[in-house]
Amino acid sequence: MAHFPFDAQMPLGMAEDTVYTTQRFTVQPGDRLVFVSDGVFDASGRGRETFGHRSLARSILATRLLPAASVPQEILRHLSGYRRAERSEDDALVVCLDWRGKD
Repeated sequence: MAHFPFDAQMPLGMAEDTVYTTQRFTVQPGDRLVFVSDGVFDASGRGRETFGHRSLARSILATRLLPAASVPQEILRHLSGYRRAERSEDDALVVCLDWRGKD
């Protein structure tokens, strides 16, 4: 499982005149892409390290056999358990895409 940290940029639509930098990486047919917001990656749970350091990787591996459409809900379920009912101050977004290649 590879991890591609993107450069921090303003959220899309945040400011009309924002200039965004294109970032490239290579994917192969059969690759699964999981995108998470900082509200997922940086979420903490009762004094422990953030979710993104180990728990996110475990969650992604645990969902590897699920269809892409089911992955976000399952990762968010893992995140909820990690937080142990602590309220989040940030959004939590998960998007999963299975790359089939160009036809």
